[in-house]
Amino acid sequence: MFLPYPGFFWIYILLILYNPLLLVSSFSPTYNLSLNRILTVKNRVLEQFSGISMDSRLRLEPRQTILFIGDSITDAGRREPTYAPLGRGYVHFAAHWLWARYPHLELNIRNSGISGDTTRTLKFRWERDCLAHKPDILSILIGINDVWCQHDQPNLVRRAVFMEEFEANYTGILKVTQNAFPCQIVLIEPFMFCNNPSCPMFKTLHAYIEIVNDLSHRFDTLLIPMQDRIDKAILQTPPNRWSQDMVHPYSWAHAWLALEWLDALIANKPF
Repeated sequence: MFLPYPGFFWIYILLILYNPLLLVSSFSPTYNLSLNRILTVKNRVLEQFSGISMDSRLRLEPRQTILFIGDSITDAGRREPTYAPLGRGYVHFAAHWLWARYPHLELNIRNSGISGDTTRTLKFRWERDCLAHKPDILSILIGINDVWCQHDQPNLVRRAVFMEEFEANYTGILKVTQNAFPCQIVLIEPFMFCNNPSCPMFKTLHAYIEIVNDLSHRFDTLLIPMQDRIDKAILQTPPNRWSQDMVHPYSWAHAWLALEWLDALIANKPF
């Protein structure tokens, strides 16, 4: 019998208690005790004793509040009567999938996106639009306007948020949230639908994406590497099919973003 790592000895003892047949089968010359099999059974054991799903990165529980917050991509018309309260974007699609998949959980899903937001303006409304709701799960998508204002019309530069302030703003909202209450936090990389590496705005954006990745590591949050996923997808479908301006997704692209959010965070999906 071969155990890949010494630490697996105690896992294996637990597995034997869970399934005594594993002891006999392990010494069979025709039996191959693979790492994947050990992990699969281990997860079932841990789920049985802890009640926590090892297959899902998000812990979904009854009557949780899930809050999406960010800029226009999150907002997506949520304050228009036709699309209130979730908007017509990725939040709408993700929320309705969650409600359809887990109706028994009675999830409370909210959208606090505001068009035009930067980390600077988001910081000033954080208490009202985030902390006041005490979310159990918080999904943040912010940063594209911080960058865009540096590269559009000259009169918008005063609204731009450069890298040092961007990191300070983002750090501040994460710190105050984690100090306020227990919360599962999801950071979504800001992104563009762009395949031109020489695009000045796209080049700037990559530095901001690196900051988001570093913050996710520092604050131990979940991370959705959305730009990386988009980069792979536009190899098959060019950027002009996703967005008119490389930033705001068409309706079907919002649905795609929702699928990517769900794919990264939710187990046992029907797609």
